[in-house]
Amino acid sequence: MASWLQVTFETFELFLRRSFQPETITGANFLLGSFANYFLEDLFETAHNTSGAERLYGYRRLAMSQLYGATLERQQALRTLQGGKMKTSVLRGQQYPPLLSEVQHTAPNFTMAVPDQLQMTCPVDANDTCSFSPDAATSSFYATGSTRLNLHIGHLVWDTMFLRLHNDVYFEFDQLYRWHNLIPDQLSFQQGSLPFSDYIWNPEMLAQMPLETLVQALHMSPAGAFAANNIPYYLAPISMQTLLDSRAQCQQGFNAYRTKFGMPALQSFEDFGLPEDVTERLRQLYSNNVDAVEFPVGILLEQPPQQPSIMLGEALIQNLTTTSFLEQYGGATTSACPFRTPNMYCPVTVQSDTGYNWFNM
Repeated sequence: MASWLQVTFETFELFLRRSFQPETITGANFLLGSFANYFLEDLFETAHNTSGAERLYGYRRLAMSQLYGATLERQQALRTLQGGKMKTSVLRGQQYPPLLSEVQHTAPNFTMAVPDQLQMTCPVDANDTCSFSPDAATSSFYATGSTRLNLHIGHLVWDTMFLRLHNDVYFEFDQLYRWHNLIPDQLSFQQGSLPFSDYIWNPEMLAQMPLETLVQALHMSPAGAFAANNIPYYLAPISMQTLLDSRAQCQQGFNAYRTKFGMPALQSFEDFGLPEDVTERLRQLYSNNVDAVEFPVGILLEQPPQQPSIMLGEALIQNLTTTSFLEQYGGATTSACPFRTPNMYCPVTVQSDTGYNWFNM
């Protein structure tokens, strides 16, 4: 009999990328995917305990902690403490996040995540590369509110833009979630392309290229589609852990969530809208029982409705719109629904009896 871990991995193989599948419904690009990554850093971080279950930490509100820091110690280390300004580095006459080495001069306990192995290239342009060693991480990595923003250049592009906004103008921050499928296999430039192995954990790209060039590259790089076999391999460990955590917590199935959120349950595996070979593989994994399909599997495999400008499945859209309100206004509740938070929604907060009555319909 196959082990529990082996069966889990066989299920997870549905997600691993075999060849990159671009998102073609809306033409979404990597600028969207990197912003989704950056946005989620503000709401929570994930830790995995020994039982495999995940625990979420964060403000559960928009606080821009990925820019400012989630603790008082990090916040003070990143601020000039003069005129409300943030610390910066200056490259080509423009503001960038401060270098980690500079921040550690005054805050020696300030740390950033650094990979165990750092073997990659850092381009001057899309065709030229230069090497640097893992020992150079402290001097080349940037200091940011979140410890993980040096992971790929998309994080740093958004952090730099918001850093400039903070120091120059008032800004409003929009909401977006991240999805691993959106990350492309390569970053496209006008003169060529760069494989993802060279743009992850490679913050020196920010110093080697103008910000405008990197923004253009993100814009030129198509995002990945929400489809089977389209999660990149370097994100496999965290994606695999999500599935393991779901099973460790005995999370309810995908159809149970559809019903809870007011959608009809899927009646067959064909209702996912997947290619025939993937549909058959899914049927085998779940013993021909569509109600047994797990939530993290169904939420990513369900295909979008056949409508223009919609690239997400129905259940994913419904869950996102509901939980967006929850994170902003509801806090931690058992129902994961803003309409079940009476302490937040009352005539005073809704501003009128008419609005309050609508929430209680």
